[in-house]
Amino acid sequence: MTQGSDNPGTGSGTRHPFMAREAAGWLVALSDSECTPEEREEFVAWLRRSNLHVEEFLRISELTKGLSNYRLWPEDSVADLIASARAGDCASVVPIGARASHARDVSGPPTHGRWRPRMAVAASLVIILLTVGVLAGMFDWGSKTYATNVGEIRSITLEDGSVVELNTRSRLRARFTAHERRLQLLAGEAIFNVAKNPHRPFRVSAGSTEIVAVGTQFNVDAHSSSTVVTVLEGRVRVTNNTEIHSPTDRHIELARGEQAVIAKHRPPMRIAAADTAKATAWTERRLFFDGATLADVATEFARYNDRVIRINGDVLAAKRITGVFNSTDQSTFVEFLRTHSGIRVREDARGWTLEPGAKENDTVGAER
Repeated sequence: MTQGSDNPGTGSGTRHPFMAREAAGWLVALSDSECTPEEREEFVAWLRRSNLHVEEFLRISELTKGLSNYRLWPEDSVADLIASARAGDCASVVPIGARASHARDVSGPPTHGRWRPRMAVAASLVIILLTVGVLAGMFDWGSKTYATNVGEIRSITLEDGSVVELNTRSRLRARFTAHERRLQLLAGEAIFNVAKNPHRPFRVSAGSTEIVAVGTQFNVDAHSSSTVVTVLEGRVRVTNNTEIHSPTDRHIELARGEQAVIAKHRPPMRIAAADTAKATAWTERRLFFDGATLADVATEFARYNDRVIRINGDVLAAKRITGVFNSTDQSTFVEFLRTHSGIRVREDARGWTLEPGAKENDTVGAER
């Protein structure tokens, strides 16, 4: 990240809006889990060029810290919030320029002419924060991020002795303090084998779902529409942080062998006798399908492979698949599909295209 020109000063000079924008830009860049060592060195060099840089960065950091409690913010997008405001009382929506003008009418001329830059800085910062979406994790300076590539399964030993098995195409952020252990499953799936420490709760969040454990083992599978939590050992407490009609339905406690499906704005759904072997089969590179649609099967295979399966036709996409397959041997699964007259297969460099054949069957079953 390259910033603007040097701004020499002694720490008590006049503030400039562009300097605040630079500081806010650095705050966003440093909060990115993919921030490079070179960028961090460039940031240090930027700080050293001027005391004003240091002052402005600390000022912006303090303001952001006050906004960083993400639970206070609605889950609607910025566009939805604007549309909702416009559909309501228009008198409550005031342009920034009008608000600044009104403030000057009430309080008189601003001292030293510094009101307008402050308004510009505040407005710019809020826009940056909302646009980039960094409110929830802005101050995770001590966090570590782990990720896996296509087909990669990684075992990670955390600083407290807990072990995480991270599935393919998954991302995990971990931040430990003296009082708690907090992890965020940003994408994908993981098994958490938690080291016991009753004085430091182990919290895992995935979307709007939060899981709290002291010493236990559980699997978390995060999707865009829902999260599935399966308890392998011990007990966990699962919370849905989205708005639910009855607040008492937000929480659910799971014991060994139980599973919960958590979707937005719905109470967690308990599955008392979960198939834990099926939930953790990915650790052995196996995929279990029990009446899953062909479209869902293709999506699951795509997590483990570079080449993809494309499906033409809604009827074919809805075909049911039952069987056990090797997650990284997609070609064998496709060859299995070729044996059915209801499916035609075309192959190219990117993968395979499936089309309806002469005869349609409702269900295809096999074990590979």
